[in-house]
Amino acid sequence: MPQGNKILILRLSSLGDVVLATSVLEASSRFKKIDWVVASDFSAILREHPKINRLWVFDRFQGLVAWTTFCKQLFNENYDTVFDLHVSIRTRILKFLFYFWSFTLNKKPPAWQSISKSYYRYYGYFIFKSLWPKFLRPISMRKKFLLKLGATGNELPNLTHLVIRENNLSQLLANLPKEYFCIMPSSHWATKSWPVEYYFELVKKLPFPCVILGTMKDGLSLKLIELLKTNSIYYISAVGKLNLKEAAQCLARSKGYIGNDTGLSHLAEAVGTKTYVIWGPTVPTTGFEPSLAESRSFGVPLWCRPCGKTGRFCHRIFNHRYACLKNLMPETVLNQIIPELASKNVTPKTTKRLQFYRFLARKLTSDMVFNINEQKTPCNPKKSKIRIWFHAASQGELECLWSLIFLSLQRRDEVVITAFSVSALGNLQKLKQEICNKGYQDQLIFIGQSPREGFWSKDLSFLNPDIFVTVKYEAWPELWASLSEQQVLLAVLNAKPRFSLTLAKLITQCLGVPLPKMFFFTTADYQNCLLKHFPKSRCFTVGDARWERIITRSQNIHPRVQELCEIFSLLPRPWGVFAQVWEKDLKKIKSFFTAPVFVGTLWIVPHKTDETNLNIIKNILMKWGYEIYFSSQCVGK
Repeated sequence: MPQGNKILILRLSSLGDVVLATSVLEASSRFKKIDWVVASDFSAILREHPKINRLWVFDRFQGLVAWTTFCKQLFNENYDTVFDLHVSIRTRILKFLFYFWSFTLNKKPPAWQSISKSYYRYYGYFIFKSLWPKFLRPISMRKKFLLKLGATGNELPNLTHLVIRENNLSQLLANLPKEYFCIMPSSHWATKSWPVEYYFELVKKLPFPCVILGTMKDGLSLKLIELLKTNSIYYISAVGKLNLKEAAQCLARSKGYIGNDTGLSHLAEAVGTKTYVIWGPTVPTTGFEPSLAESRSFGVPLWCRPCGKTGRFCHRIFNHRYACLKNLMPETVLNQIIPELASKNVTPKTTKRLQFYRFLARKLTSDMVFNINEQKTPCNPKKSKIRIWFHAASQGELECLWSLIFLSLQRRDEVVITAFSVSALGNLQKLKQEICNKGYQDQLIFIGQSPREGFWSKDLSFLNPDIFVTVKYEAWPELWASLSEQQVLLAVLNAKPRFSLTLAKLITQCLGVPLPKMFFFTTADYQNCLLKHFPKSRCFTVGDARWERIITRSQNIHPRVQELCEIFSLLPRPWGVFAQVWEKDLKKIKSFFTAPVFVGTLWIVPHKTDETNLNIIKNILMKWGYEIYFSSQCVGK
């Protein structure tokens, strides 16, 4: 991936292309700053994106003078690299102006990289149809964008920032039913639209209510509403009532999106919603196929497909025109959707192997079991809101979850908080006190020690969470099997591809139970490895959650920390701090911190503070030439 301090990405339109282009942001960890130029029509989906430093918005309906003025503003930002993911007349003018102004000012122009339009791939495919060789057919637009930035090509668009903050929902969104489908019958090109009568049959037979999307300019959306109203069929009209961000929130909460090959289908996938896409003159292999493995595509296998990007050049005559759309019956689509909905509601059977594993695990852990419904901590299993179970292995992992727990409480979610290690019980009490002090005690369902392996199923059934959140590589086969049985989502924060994860996967599969639906929140370094071992999971690149906790603590410094700083304030700088240190860690950093190479003060926080381990670390540091002080002796503790 090219390096540079300041990166500018150009992708102004249209909706689907902008959404697909955002996949490059998931591979942006090696760039310090990424700015983006987008048309004002589609700026809503990129506002507040956590990986965009600055969003430049331009009104496409302004003229050349306005664009030239806008280009001058961009030039003054001194970008190192410009990625042109659009390659339009506007971006070509921008490139010319950048080079012209750089020449007149005798300065180096930014490195300019553009995607290839590859027209021969499209026109060859449209002319020769299935006879056109596969290796010459258009490649995925998403992969084309990613490969231009040097990414792997496996990254997916992620616009979940649009639905994270749902505090101020519109009245329509707030009153939506718990389960519904989103239907979008219209398209920018009428020649790509499935007959509205077919959508009517679909809405009539689907087992859930449907929300009709579109603007007041979408004639087919208005026509579908008229048909439903005339036949007294229940529906929810969102036509002309939602902006782009609200449409994303509506899609994110739905059971699925059904519609033509439009930008909304890509937006639905970017917020994690399964799509059922109707393909007519176009086909998925023209470069705009669905990104999610669970999404479905529907089309009629005619020799004349594809005939173009818009369907305007259909060569069929009279009533046979657009047979690719007319011959795709509603029953074909329903026969795919209904069984999938039914299968989702079927709880996986408990296999005999899993029953035996639970029996064995209970016997082995019987002396250390703390059943949740037997602990003295108050517990309220009755569920009224979204319920999230936060689980930490030890005190360190609990620190990772701390800020996220309060974010969930602010969203008015109910929380269950558990820790495996007895060492974390003290911090659990502190956390409970802080929750009560902030007035969130009614949302705290349970806080205490977690169940042991073999007892997860019982307590999950008792507390009935929607999401189970854990940290790093904490993994238990019976926990995973129980989450799968009860269809609870698993989210792993700061995920790392350690052996414990792959072992839990192997054992869970050997028990005859499918893996739960998994979401990994990790760094860019680990993303590809996690996807390799868990191909059906979804990975999101994020920062380390512990920094939120560190920032919070730095604002309220502990008295003991202040005391230590006062005692040692005159010691030589710089100060280096190493926490959770083992003997083997010191050996790895020896070349960097052996005196006299390192001049300063080295703070060491051992992982184990027993006398034996402290003496080992002390002797190593003394051999390196360090003068040793124990902070506990200096403060009288």
